[in-house]
Amino acid sequence: MKWMPFLFLCCVSFLSAEANSGRTDLWKHGLKGPVQSCSTRCYRYDLMPDGTRTLERSMLEYAGSAYDVDSYYQYDSKGFIAEEKTEPFEEGLRAEKRIYDRDETGCILQVRVYVMGVGMSNPEKLKYEYDEAGRLIAIRRYNQHNRFVETVDEYKYDTAGNRIVEWVEEEIRYRYVLNKDGKCIEEEGVLPEGKEFYHNYHQYDAGSGRRIRTTFTVDKKIIEVRDNPYSDNVLDDGEILTTDAYGNWITMLFVSDEESGSMVIREIVYYP
Repeated sequence: MKWMPFLFLCCVSFLSAEANSGRTDLWKHGLKGPVQSCSTRCYRYDLMPDGTRTLERSMLEYAGSAYDVDSYYQYDSKGFIAEEKTEPFEEGLRAEKRIYDRDETGCILQVRVYVMGVGMSNPEKLKYEYDEAGRLIAIRRYNQHNRFVETVDEYKYDTAGNRIVEWVEEEIRYRYVLNKDGKCIEEEGVLPEGKEFYHNYHQYDAGSGRRIRTTFTVDKKIIEVRDNPYSDNVLDDGEILTTDAYGNWITMLFVSDEESGSMVIREIVYYP
């Protein structure tokens, strides 16, 4: 459970940044520049006595979702993502093509989701609902016959306009507060009996928007204050090792213990 709040922190930040696209792919979070494709490969490593790491191909999974994927993007004339294809590396996982339908301002109205290779002529749909202020309040899934299947996400807002995201998993209630820039400023987990599991607060640099500090509390008592040299695009144990000219991370390290862990390597191709 240690990693869950930080995984969600990465996801919700991307969700807002891409006009609330509904796609919460950790490895796409924070991509900058005219990305044509992004391939992600995961490795398990063992640390050798001389400080080198031996790498072995591995599926790195969080919350049951594999992030070993190849993704390809096309953009409209305004620079918004118009089409996205995702091809998982592991056999048995479905490849998808997503087509984004937007209004004149770029806000997503619906996403048509085609499952590749199954001959489905009618796509599944993710339909977006907004309130009178133009704020996203719900994403709902419909099947290929345009019948309602489920509510994917619902959002509320406080008086300051911050988005509140809540859900319950394994009887633990999670609550996240996102500011108008889509940054998570507060996150909370509450056990079934009402006792706080954690309650964390995040601060950001006003200029760059990068996360600079996290205050960890339990039962209103501060247990740790941590500065964040790697900003808000890493998980709890994640460390960015290398970046490219656009500032996108290329290698990221997740430490399991002193002798082993996982490494994620991305290959990003840009449009000329």
